[in-house]
Amino acid sequence: MKPVNLKELSDAFETISDDDTYRGFVDKRDGQIYWFEGRHLAIAGFYLDGDDYEVYPAEQDEIDAAKAFTDRYDRELVVRLPGKYELRDYDIMEQFAEEQPDPRIANQLLNAIRGKGAFRKFREAVTRLQFLDDWYRYRDNAVLERARRWCEENEIAYDEKK
Repeated sequence: MKPVNLKELSDAFETISDDDTYRGFVDKRDGQIYWFEGRHLAIAGFYLDGDDYEVYPAEQDEIDAAKAFTDRYDRELVVRLPGKYELRDYDIMEQFAEEQPDPRIANQLLNAIRGKGAFRKFREAVTRLQFLDDWYRYRDNAVLERARRWCEENEIAYDEKK
C-alpha cells in the first residue's frame, strides 16, 4: 500500500467543510486523497438517499470520477476524512493562547476566543499583538500533527516528505 503524503493530507484538513458540500477520502491502496462534491457522489450512487439531481453537462467529468470512485469504493480500504467539527480548530487557538509565556498576552488571546465571532476576534488579536506569523506556524504544525495522528488511528501509512 502506498503511503499518503502527510502535507497534502494536512492541507486537505484545512479545506474540509461540515455541510457535506465536499467530501474527502483517503484510499489506503494508493495513498490518494479524493475530493468530491456531495451531490456528485449522490448522482454517482454513493449514497442510498434516492435524491434526484439535475445533471449539467459541464459537471459530467466530475460525476464520472465520482462514479469510478464509487465503483471501487471499499469500506475497509477507503477512509472518509473527518469533518471540520471533528477537527476542532477552536482547540488549536486555545492551546496557542495557553502556551504563551506572557500571562497578559495569554489572557488577551483567551478572551478573544470567548463568545460569538471567536475566529475573527482571535485573528484580530494575533494581528494586533504581532503574532500572526507565529500563529500560522503553530496552526500548520498542529494540523500536521492531527493528520499524523489521524493516519495512525486509521492505520494509514504516511510519508512526511513534502
